[in-house]
Amino acid sequence: MYYRRVEEGKQYPVLCRRLASLNEEFITHKSPSSGFDFTSGKRIEQKLLDYNQEAERFGGYAYEELSEISPDHKFLAYTMYDKDNDYFKLSVRNLNSGALCSKPHANRVSNLAWVKDGQALLYVVTDENKRPYRIYCSMIGSTDEDVLLLEEQDENVYVNIRHTKDFHFVTVNTFSPTFSKVFLINAADPFSGMNLVWESEGIVHCVLEHHQGYLYLFTDAPKDGQIVDSHYLLRSPVDSSSNPRIWENVFIGDQNLVIEDVDFCNSHLVLITREGRKYGICSVALPLPGWKQAVHLRELQPHFLPLPKHVCNISPGPNYDYYSKTMRFTISSPVMPDAVVDYDLSNGRWNIVQQQNMLHERTRILYGTALSSAIAEKTTNVKFSSMNDVKSEDRNLWNDLSEFYACEHHDVSSYDGAMVPLTIVYSRKNRKDNQSPGLLHGHGAYGEMLDKRWRSELKSLLDRGWIVAYADV
Repeated sequence: MYYRRVEEGKQYPVLCRRLASLNEEFITHKSPSSGFDFTSGKRIEQKLLDYNQEAERFGGYAYEELSEISPDHKFLAYTMYDKDNDYFKLSVRNLNSGALCSKPHANRVSNLAWVKDGQALLYVVTDENKRPYRIYCSMIGSTDEDVLLLEEQDENVYVNIRHTKDFHFVTVNTFSPTFSKVFLINAADPFSGMNLVWESEGIVHCVLEHHQGYLYLFTDAPKDGQIVDSHYLLRSPVDSSSNPRIWENVFIGDQNLVIEDVDFCNSHLVLITREGRKYGICSVALPLPGWKQAVHLRELQPHFLPLPKHVCNISPGPNYDYYSKTMRFTISSPVMPDAVVDYDLSNGRWNIVQQQNMLHERTRILYGTALSSAIAEKTTNVKFSSMNDVKSEDRNLWNDLSEFYACEHHDVSSYDGAMVPLTIVYSRKNRKDNQSPGLLHGHGAYGEMLDKRWRSELKSLLDRGWIVAYADV
């Protein structure tokens, strides 16, 4: 387990690690409030990188943009901002000795990905205009010069790389105002060339993953020349010989069900879904059946994971361990402080590993209600459900503040007759009908939804009778 912590009197954090098997000994959810028992931690943790020392290397300032642990856990590749030259500088550190490796030491690095089980590193550098355009491969421990794998001469084309979660491949995305392409590099042999596996017109979002012989592509590219309103999932066998490659739809399109995001581990496909304003997380066992046609999600017997009410956003965590059946997500709500939650996909159990629970206790004192004993225990044995909601008797486990603050959803008409989704939050006790002042947040660009998560700085307004509203124009 890798984590960062700040030592007393220091400005910047320290990167540390420990064995995951020591999880129960090391983490406490009650004391100290930060969630880590540093007394026992001193005996079992290994300090990997002190960013206070990095600040000394870079003129008193430490800002890290990229950080990747090698698959064999022997090296750390990271980029630090060089404020004097206005670019990010790549360094690789040996985690066993703590020493910096002699190479690579590259400037203007924008992306990186490990290959050959940690024996080599791919990285992307930018030109003087900060356009990512070159991919290099550096053999760790070798004195040979880094090898140039790709140089994109067209000043309108940008390059991006990432490794698949199983580290079998590196995807190379090239995009310009007129096209988007995805190439594949065999991580076991990065010098074997790049194979084009997918392309589309215009700039589109696309993420490619690999699972047991299949490539999965999550994208919002146009279908049959028609612009789509949401993402969809495609798949294709890795060893497909068709040219161009044939991609199959995984799911039949459903206007009422939007797939917001996907994540993979070795045993499950996890989907973040939205039906209208209602969010959900469901898991589907892998591998998927070998059918050739798209199916409805329900045909794959998805297991919906427990969630509180009024969820407004679900963000996947790093979930680096491809072979773990536990996945981490951040759950946001207008009436609940953000909760970082671990879900065990094998049995549906969930555990809140981080949340601001003191806010709930102070609110109960303010509103004169007794503290529920259920709040202290954050682990639950709730099983899988076909519903997207937890049972009502389990909601206290989330530090949900809906007991004190109401969250309502409305559709209101704008001046031109268009219906605008409106979310309002107010104090159940202090709201005054037709007399309460209000604070309206509005956003109408890029098709993005407003960030409606709980904001502690607005609590004072709510407690004084204000109404906070969010309009997704």
